[in-house]
Amino acid sequence: VGYFFEYDGLYYENEYNFQINHNNRNQGYGIKCDLYSQRQVDWIRNRVQNIYDIIRLGVRNREYYSLDENNVRTRLDTAPEDMYEYYSQFISVESFVDTYIINEICADGDLTWSSFYLSYDNSYGGKKQLILEAPWDFDSGVGFKNLAIGSRELNNFFAKTSGMPWVTCFNDQVWFVNLIRDKWQKIREYQVYEKLYEMLEDYTETYSEMYQRDYDRWSSIFFNDNLSYGETVSTARNIRTQPDMTDYVITWLQARTAWMDTVYGDGSLPPVEPPVFNTNDFTTSNEVKEFKVGKQQFVFETSSAALTGEDPSSRKSGHDASGNDYIGSINSGMTITWTINSNKAGKALFNLGICRYSTDIKLGSHYTFRVNDKAVAIQDVNVWMSTNGDQWHDWANFDCCFVDLEQGENVVTLIAQVSSAVNIDFLKIYFDGILS
Repeated sequence: VGYFFEYDGLYYENEYNFQINHNNRNQGYGIKCDLYSQRQVDWIRNRVQNIYDIIRLGVRNREYYSLDENNVRTRLDTAPEDMYEYYSQFISVESFVDTYIINEICADGDLTWSSFYLSYDNSYGGKKQLILEAPWDFDSGVGFKNLAIGSRELNNFFAKTSGMPWVTCFNDQVWFVNLIRDKWQKIREYQVYEKLYEMLEDYTETYSEMYQRDYDRWSSIFFNDNLSYGETVSTARNIRTQPDMTDYVITWLQARTAWMDTVYGDGSLPPVEPPVFNTNDFTTSNEVKEFKVGKQQFVFETSSAALTGEDPSSRKSGHDASGNDYIGSINSGMTITWTINSNKAGKALFNLGICRYSTDIKLGSHYTFRVNDKAVAIQDVNVWMSTNGDQWHDWANFDCCFVDLEQGENVVTLIAQVSSAVNIDFLKIYFDGILS
């Protein structure tokens, strides 16, 4: 059979629905087609979960799988030579490209909430691909909603940094970005937006009386509804005629597409580099790998650390990977200090549990250590940005420096070099003695 379903914050209002685990976050989906049993729901849930996991494991861990009709995954021995062909076994890659472009342009504030549709044709002869399709409900897009791009600035990413798992799952994958560039250049070559502007102007003139009746009927409700009025950007609140509204939309789209040209246009920007994760010289060095062999791991939570220079809201509760406390709302100069006892002197490897940033940063530019009042520089470690739709509070941990510990008491202080530094969950230490 075929399946049509919606990524929806109100998924539970549908008779048939299911949830998918997107990197430790459950997201609901409502079935929008005729089904006849829970068994069908279970099958499509398992199918979609497996496809998401296959994408994530391929992008993040470079692990690759086959998937049979019973939703059983089997790991492949070798990496695929062609990523487009590989992922096309599971998804319509073209639909992922088109959906990204549509949402990057429109910057719709509801992208991560609802009205995002997917389908899967499992019938005899069907393509058996997950397809992103039927885009609609963009009343919160094209510069109208306060929470979306347009009220702040047009020259920035929206969809790429939205955290929407299906839109961001191939972020910065070179082969996928090149497909976006190819499609964008065809859009510009065929003058798609210029034709859209002509259509909007034609409609404005042809249906002017209908627009006026619509405004007369609904405007008073809009201007007296705090939610609708408050969510609308100030520049659009006072528009009273359709010609003015058309000018607003065209002007916004012209600015937005001009920015898209700088990113995906004629090659004026440098080629996209491969993702930075798994490229850290320090964390992937043989020295680090060999040091970890046979070492015990000791984890010191931030809940046991002393703080100085903190904001009253710096101690956060229950949002890290294990549900424990973490340190956020970080100011420049703030310190996090652990007192750690060791049964022997020796070399240790420090590892920090942090929540990833919304862009690539160097961990050493955010923090430094002092151990027993001696400065210890954090290595030039890349903290890679989210690539699979992960949002703030997607936790990861990074090896950051070697430290010489003394026998007895050791005072370990982490010092923030900048405000709004990445949040800290724990300090993990690899050591061949006993720490407490």
